[in-house]
Amino acid sequence: MWRKGRGAGVKVAVIDTGISRDHFDLKDQIKGGIQLVRGKQNGHGTHVAGIIVAEMNQRGIVGVSPEAHLYDVRAFDYDGQSSLSTILQALQWSIANKMDVINMSFGMPQYSEAMARAVGRAHQQGIVLVASAGNGGGEAEYPARYDGVLGVSAIDQTGKLASFSARGKGVNMKAPGVDILSTWPGNQFKKLNGTSMAAPHVAGLKALEIGRKRKRA
Repeated sequence: MWRKGRGAGVKVAVIDTGISRDHFDLKDQIKGGIQLVRGKQNGHGTHVAGIIVAEMNQRGIVGVSPEAHLYDVRAFDYDGQSSLSTILQALQWSIANKMDVINMSFGMPQYSEAMARAVGRAHQQGIVLVASAGNGGGEAEYPARYDGVLGVSAIDQTGKLASFSARGKGVNMKAPGVDILSTWPGNQFKKLNGTSMAAPHVAGLKALEIGRKRKRA
């Protein structure tokens, strides 16, 4: 998978609950970001980040694109709550700072015209947008369902769709989302389930693809 590159220098924004910037498997890959929400983190964003970029250092785990540059765009609080305006700010920051990939491991049931426009602007700028499909077992949620977003459902170790995974309209890809070991605050590691874990596998793969194209150019 890495013979043609490891995503070197590709800019990946993680819009989430914040990332543990001192984790030994992440700290060298985190190049910046913005804190739109304050307070204690809950580990979700750190777990997502590790799946994408945990570095190749003979310790811990290795991410899908271990040489990509990660940007910590915190838009969610400890309880995983945010507001539409904060998420829109996160998307605008990602566009303004010329991200290559945006990972959105979150979901909301309602369509938002403002969010659809923001996602559209990012897509027009050539940014690859990746979102978790949702864990309700039914229809995919937004932002996975917006045009220009890759919605990702979760599969288990046998390749079967996980029972909790959303499916149908808005799902473009499937990726591992059961018993996924990744980084956790306090230099720890933890296994989690969810389409939140599936999406960053795809974000990492897209970073690898972008890195390879740049090497060929």
